[in-house]
Amino acid sequence: DSILIMEASPPGVPWEKTFLSLPVVFAPGSQFMYNSGASFMLSSIVKKVTGQTAQDYLKPRLYDPLDIVGSTWTENFEGINMGASHLRMRTEDIAKFGQMYLQEGMWNGKQIISRQWVAAATSKQISNGKNDSSWGYGYGFQFWMNPPGGFRADGAFGQYSMILPEPDAVVVITSESISTKDTMQVVWDHLLPEMKNAPLQINDEASRQLDRRLKSLEYEPPKLATGSGMAKKISGKEFILDKNEFHAKSVTFRFTDNTCIFILKEEGKPDIQITGGINHWIREGNYKPAPHSLFSLRRIDFDSIVAASAGWQNDQTLLLTWRFIETVHGDSLTCIFDGDLITIKFLFSVAGLQNKPDDRPDITGRMSR
Repeated sequence: DSILIMEASPPGVPWEKTFLSLPVVFAPGSQFMYNSGASFMLSSIVKKVTGQTAQDYLKPRLYDPLDIVGSTWTENFEGINMGASHLRMRTEDIAKFGQMYLQEGMWNGKQIISRQWVAAATSKQISNGKNDSSWGYGYGFQFWMNPPGGFRADGAFGQYSMILPEPDAVVVITSESISTKDTMQVVWDHLLPEMKNAPLQINDEASRQLDRRLKSLEYEPPKLATGSGMAKKISGKEFILDKNEFHAKSVTFRFTDNTCIFILKEEGKPDIQITGGINHWIREGNYKPAPHSLFSLRRIDFDSIVAASAGWQNDQTLLLTWRFIETVHGDSLTCIFDGDLITIKFLFSVAGLQNKPDDRPDITGRMSR
């Protein structure tokens, strides 16, 4: 995908220059190619023409009419929204977006987007397969065609706004999955066939079962040893970190009976304190304050409430687990103590699902005396 090449541009090189330097293998419009870089270029063009980022341009034209609040869209070093990805909004707001398209661009009696554009954007503009997968039924303007009909916005790791005109429905899913094919297949095979014109029969027992099921859903933190002799040795001690790409200066751990307080000092930024429950989640007071903080990488580079837990994998190894409430993703730090030395290893939640190593190098340091 060209966006990855653009992200790897040398420091200071505009992404547009990198994109335009890539070879054009086929005549434009003759072959389908998944090309996130082209979507970034659209975002760049919006800023060039209007003087506003795509995010700012959309606010009075889309977000405000649909009462979408709190959305964020990551910018590159040029101050241009990513275009193809990194737009975050609530599940309910993604549903509003889909409903507006289902209504041919109408919202509360007002035409937000022209019917002509909706028709063109949601129609098959190019073939992209042989009708042999959920991604092989054709592509419109940023929309995929659904196998059973209709179209969808389809984001990485299972973010969907599925518009289904025949049953007059929108299905929205936000998730972190590497089995996105299976996610969609559940909708095609099980949910869609039950969307019938006749009203559902009242089933009190099934409703009670569903209610109990929903109330019992939870995301468990790792269950590990609750203590180690190492905790007493390192509690309150500051570890000075070796030079690293995150400009992190030091980390400190403070333990109570049921919490681990992690304190990070970064160059030129306020200290960050994250309190993890020992084998349970703590959210209160935990906040990732800004992009490029708390060891950010590509898909977690934004500010967010943090749910945190902690536990001991063995006497020398502490696992910190963080889930970022403003997204589907999370992060974990494996902190290995060897005398006065510390090694911190990272594992982004998606890398864990894919059984792949994390892109970030280990960080090392030594206890301050």
